[in-house]
Amino acid sequence: MSEIEPIRARILAKLAELLGDEEAAAIMESIPPFDWSELATKADLAALDLKVERLTSDVERLTSDVERLTSDVERLPTREDLLQFRVDTPTKAEMADAIASSESRMTSRMESMEHRIEASLHDLRAELHETVHAAFMRVMTLLVPTTLTGIGIAFTAAKFA
Repeated sequence: MSEIEPIRARILAKLAELLGDEEAAAIMESIPPFDWSELATKADLAALDLKVERLTSDVERLTSDVERLTSDVERLPTREDLLQFRVDTPTKAEMADAIASSESRMTSRMESMEHRIEASLHDLRAELHETVHAAFMRVMTLLVPTTLTGIGIAFTAAKFA
């Protein structure tokens, strides 16, 4: 029982003596059964409203954060995704075999290219040799008779000299 209850009982008894039971009860019902300081004022309600607005804003922000985190979690790979990735990912040995196979194919292609280049160089050398030989023979064909004619003229001139 609160401290105010005995006082209220005495007031009710005094009012009943003066006004009668029914009137005293009506008056006592209009008086709150608590201390007036416990009543909320408009300022109290405004402050409470402000707190409710802040809490509502915080709840909305937290709800948005939770939705974003939920979306992030849903985008994470599942256990099955990770297992499939593990199955699809080659092992180190498989990678080494693939690299060795690629190296072997590249070596083979390089050797093939070397042979083709060597054959082309051989053909070019042969063609160059033939061209130089043919040019040399033309020069000799023109130079030798001219030289012999010049020598013949020189001998003839030496005879008559």
